[in-house]
Amino acid sequence: MSTLAYLAVVLDNLHYSTERIGFVLSSPFLPTLFGTLVVGRLMQSYSAIQIAISGLLICSISFLLMQYGVHHPLFLTILRGCVGLGFGLFFSSSMLFARNLLQGPNIPYFFGIYVSMLPLPNILGPSLMEIYYDRIGINGLFLILGIPLLTGLLMLIWIARHEDKTAALGPQTNSTTSYLSVFKDRRNYLPMSGVIVVGFLWGFIASFLALHLKNNQIPMIYYFLPTTGTLFLSRLILMKWIIRYPIATGVGLGFVAMGLANLILFYPSIPTVIIAGAVFGLGYSFAFPLLSTWFSEHYPLHERAKPTAIFNACFQFGICLIPLISGYIIANFSTTTVLIGLVTVAFVFACLMLLNRHAGKLGTQ
Repeated sequence: MSTLAYLAVVLDNLHYSTERIGFVLSSPFLPTLFGTLVVGRLMQSYSAIQIAISGLLICSISFLLMQYGVHHPLFLTILRGCVGLGFGLFFSSSMLFARNLLQGPNIPYFFGIYVSMLPLPNILGPSLMEIYYDRIGINGLFLILGIPLLTGLLMLIWIARHEDKTAALGPQTNSTTSYLSVFKDRRNYLPMSGVIVVGFLWGFIASFLALHLKNNQIPMIYYFLPTTGTLFLSRLILMKWIIRYPIATGVGLGFVAMGLANLILFYPSIPTVIIAGAVFGLGYSFAFPLLSTWFSEHYPLHERAKPTAIFNACFQFGICLIPLISGYIIANFSTTTVLIGLVTVAFVFACLMLLNRHAGKLGTQ
């Protein structure tokens, strides 16, 4: 699915307007939120691994059908929305599955390694789509690039059949936490709003950055390779150091780095794009796993399904909303205007996090 970061370029070449591209890229907005939130309810009847398989199946079928819908805006919008629905089911349930296998003070470190697997395909995915499209065109594009989704689905089925059933996180029938109580808990306000902003920042990278780079004759690999490489290496090496400090401090440093990365994109060239990618990967590697831990740590293990669903829904809200906003702004102003907004909001939240005195070190809240 990382290949969809190049979708804006494909649609631009098919003569979609910038606003229509933004609409298509934002079509997963409601389906993804629904899929993410409904996981909390489904966990009362099904295991996390079963929900994850169902979500990945919906993703796979919808992605493959995009081959036949790419020339039809309405059909493509529906299919992109269905990909979002499947991803919402998969993302939230798989995160919950992994998060609940972890205990102790090194949760952000190990959870960060797991979360790194989600953007890791960005090392090759967008560039593979770029190369395939430049050399072959639209023919077979989604069918060929959908093979990894089918492979992942088979692997997930294998895990479900061979993994320890007690580790599969069965139905949480004894949960008393409601969605409303999670929203009303003031401890959640800052991490919830923070992960929405992280979603904004990542959502722009996954939607309109490819078009911005193409307009400046810069191949995507110069951004995505350093981003994903730095993200992964940072979570392996630096996360053990960052968790020694208050969680909000680590998140704040992440926002500083992501803001600086977008600031560097004001002056696009191959060297600046490489630097921006590396700096963004560094900041994202801190922000997301620390926010997730901050948000869920004060809930008992058996109560985390709905809080996790809400946290992931906030993240997806940011990811899916920003293409719609960006499409409108780019069509009427410029990409630089979008970047100014993203830099501003990143630095504002960096200040909020660095000045926060309530989120202590992991395990002390």
